[in-house]
Amino acid sequence: DVGFQLDSPDKCLDFLADKDCEFNEFQNELYWESNLSDSCDSEINYYEIFYKNELDSEFELIGTTRDTFFIHDNLPEFAGCYTIRAVDQSENRSEFSEIFCKENCPNIAFPNVFTPNNDGNNDFFTPFYQKTNEPFSIPLEKCPRFLEKIEFNVFNRYGRQVYSYESGGENGLYINWDGTNFNGEPLPYAIYYYEAIVTFDMLRPENKQKKYKGYVQIIR
Repeated sequence: DVGFQLDSPDKCLDFLADKDCEFNEFQNELYWESNLSDSCDSEINYYEIFYKNELDSEFELIGTTRDTFFIHDNLPEFAGCYTIRAVDQSENRSEFSEIFCKENCPNIAFPNVFTPNNDGNNDFFTPFYQKTNEPFSIPLEKCPRFLEKIEFNVFNRYGRQVYSYESGGENGLYINWDGTNFNGEPLPYAIYYYEAIVTFDMLRPENKQKKYKGYVQIIR
């Protein structure tokens, strides 16, 4: 029997704390110890590490090691599940360890004001986002992380819908609303209310979708 642990779930946030919004090279660190008797433990030749990136997919062997730790790097995300088994000198294999899964730590944040006056500054409503090497900066904890899809609807103060957006096809994930209505006409200076339904790249289906509500002020 092999008991092991994945790096702490909250390490996802710690790991990303100093990474820019376009960062996409992730890694998971695995540590374990054998629960076999001392005599059996001394016979262990190496360990096999198995991984799957979806709950309903099959495990695949991704590596072997003689150590009791393994770094799974060059990943596009954190989310995935692992199991391990020991192999002795005669190539006998132990039972698989418990399955250990790790989730992504999704994030998105929206501003509450923008100025669509075509002066090149803050002309579009988007989630907080910063491309690498851009001269201005945003707090990195506001970077959007692990986005899959976004639906965005805007209402005036009377509850009338004035704009909608859905990512997919030619529409990207960052909305880039220019402050116009359904007909492409500029909306007047005012406070508007939005609802954003965001689908994140998550391992567990119940964690994938989240609804955000807020307001945004158009200043011209």
